Amino acid sequence: MVERKERKPGYRITEDDGVSRLGAVNVGKYPLHHFSHEFNEEYTRTLPLFLRFAGYDEWVKGCYRVRKRSSTFAMELIREGTFRFVQNGREHVLEPGMLFLVHREADSEFSILSDYALKQTVSLDGIMLYSLLEQTGLLRADCVRLRDPAPFIRLFEAAHDALEQRDADYHLRGSALAYELLVRLGEQLHDALPDPLPAILNYINRNLSHPLRLEELCRTFGISRTSLHRLFVAHLHSPVGGYVIGQRLRAAQSLLQNSSYPIKEIAARIGYSSQLYFATEFKRLTGETPGDYRRRQKFSRTFEFNRARRNGGASPSAETDGEKTDSPL
Repeated sequence: MVERKERKPGYRITEDDGVSRLGAVNVGKYPLHHFSHEFNEEYTRTLPLFLRFAGYDEWVKGCYRVRKRSSTFAMELIREGTFRFVQNGREHVLEPGMLFLVHREADSEFSILSDYALKQTVSLDGIMLYSLLEQTGLLRADCVRLRDPAPFIRLFEAAHDALEQRDADYHLRGSALAYELLVRLGEQLHDALPDPLPAILNYINRNLSHPLRLEELCRTFGISRTSLHRLFVAHLHSPVGGYVIGQRLRAAQSLLQNSSYPIKEIAARIGYSSQLYFATEFKRLTGETPGDYRRRQKFSRTFEFNRARRNGGASPSAETDGEKTDSPL
């Protein structure tokens, strides 16, 4: 008997800004998006951390999204139903009470396994975003099973309300909500890791600008090379060296996106003594030079901002199809 393999649904491209590409399969009016956006350019320039958009969306069986090189970061909380989520080749089945992260530059796909499903979404941005993701350990996470979803549900709803109501201090309230979401989720992620791994990760992330050696890590934390390797592979799916390279790459991407530092200074800040060697490694890992990456990200953000402004911020009761309001997947 020949085993039948699951085939990806045929989809059409609904967004292609030259950076990120989104493919979609809609079923009638579904997925229904009820989002509000931040389209005040002054706040997106000046706030170190801010809400990009927030809301909720409804799905029915047959709906599908696939994104190549995501240009947004989003946190999505499953409220009803079951989803299948694949990010950079890692597959997850998501149930109510689970929260998944759509990372920038990641390839991902998303489909529904139940007849109906509901999820909440908050998208964050700002120059502090990368460092907070790094410090909380969320950069390496695809999804988290929440011990108690209730506080996160309240935070997601408050984020949506802030963007929808737009009172005098909504932007400050939104920034505080974004920070609390990241810190709370990071706490839950760290609780799931065995000692001394959280402390080792914090040490690595604090010292990316300095040379890091296995012997130094083993001596500092009183662990053998073999045990250290096993911890990283078992819980991070990467050897120690691969993890450090990945963290430096993501730090470089964040600085290129969110700062005006010269490329030589960025190289030094993440532990490269040679700008040429940094540029060579960056191109080897990403397929483009640091300068090309910075220009591409600037274009992408301008595209996202203009689209949100055209939408004018979606009403929470608006019934729109999957093409008219932004969704990371």
